[in-house]
Amino acid sequence: MQITDNARALETPPAPQVGEPASAERIAALDVARGIAILLVIYAHGLQAFFAVGPDAAFSDAAFAQWRVVYSFHMPLFFLISGMTARNLRQKSWRRILEQALALVAIAYVSHIAGVALFAALGRVPTEAGAAVKTLVRPMLIGKDFSIVTTWFLVALAGVQILAAAIVKGPGAARLAAIALLGFIVVANPFIPNPFQIKSLAPGVLFYLAGYALMRFGALPPAFVWAPCLAAVVALAPLNGACLVEWSCAPLKGFVPEFLGGRFGVLMITGDIGFPPLFALTALLGALAVLSLSRQLATSRFGAALAWNGRNALDLVLVNGFFLVFLQPAFARLPLADTAIWRVGLGLSIVAANLVLFVILAPFIRRLVGFSRLCAARAVNAGARSPRARRAPSGVGEA
Repeated sequence: MQITDNARALETPPAPQVGEPASAERIAALDVARGIAILLVIYAHGLQAFFAVGPDAAFSDAAFAQWRVVYSFHMPLFFLISGMTARNLRQKSWRRILEQALALVAIAYVSHIAGVALFAALGRVPTEAGAAVKTLVRPMLIGKDFSIVTTWFLVALAGVQILAAAIVKGPGAARLAAIALLGFIVVANPFIPNPFQIKSLAPGVLFYLAGYALMRFGALPPAFVWAPCLAAVVALAPLNGACLVEWSCAPLKGFVPEFLGGRFGVLMITGDIGFPPLFALTALLGALAVLSLSRQLATSRFGAALAWNGRNALDLVLVNGFFLVFLQPAFARLPLADTAIWRVGLGLSIVAANLVLFVILAPFIRRLVGFSRLCAARAVNAGARSPRARRAPSGVGEA
């Protein structure tokens, strides 16, 4: 995929540095892990079609049980993999870091504009000029509620990259400021709004830095631990939000959106993680399970296909966003028995439909990403050429 490092968190990791231990196995395993992660995202999004409650819709407990397990760790897994691909973070210039982060935000914005245009073509945008402009502009002003909902992760990842860089390579004041900001978000989470996905920053940075540390030390979990880790996740995920201690009920239990039918599940998009220690443990175990399994699958017959998904994860995130809002509602109307077997089968069918749609939309998606990259690069270059930037001491902004 011909895009810059701006989305390396979702793409092939950088080449090993001179003097590093041999890492071919680790890089192959990361591609496979990223491939598993994006398939879990698509599958879990597909399950939502079967428990999006409405006045006449029955809630599917079979679909929700699977969804709750996947959502307990799949987004922390993405942040962890993102950190694992940032081995050269200390050597990277601040200009490059900002360009990468801005490119991720630009991809979210351009995708949102494309989504609104498609909604308008389908007659699903308010005809009043003021309402139509609000539909287009408001999400870009507040950095959330995009028409292509999956792009929330790109905005969150941009913030995570900047804060992680400040902690890893910034001066003492920058490190303290980043840590203080994250601490404030954790404490004030139930009481603050969520512009630019700030509620997801604390867990995002935590797992990003965990991944960075894992790769710096060349550590991947042993290939045999995936089964016990996964079993632990399946057992622990239903406990989150169940008030393990009295003070965890409110406000840490979090906001329960309507589509969950009064049930609780981890939703990093809104910063609702339930009981924080249990969330962290479950997310870590789930991430370790996928990383461990990826070591086994990397050399199997499925390794090449999963690695291909991993290398195209950014494109698949965007394709899934378009599928989720424009095509998936049709699946929710299918009459099926509420059993795990039927829901797994239809969930896998939705995954297959997304992969087919990716093949069809790949040229459009890659042009969208390329245009977003160009916008980000020009914005950063324009800032670097500004009079204020030219007056800065030499070396400012460089690693």
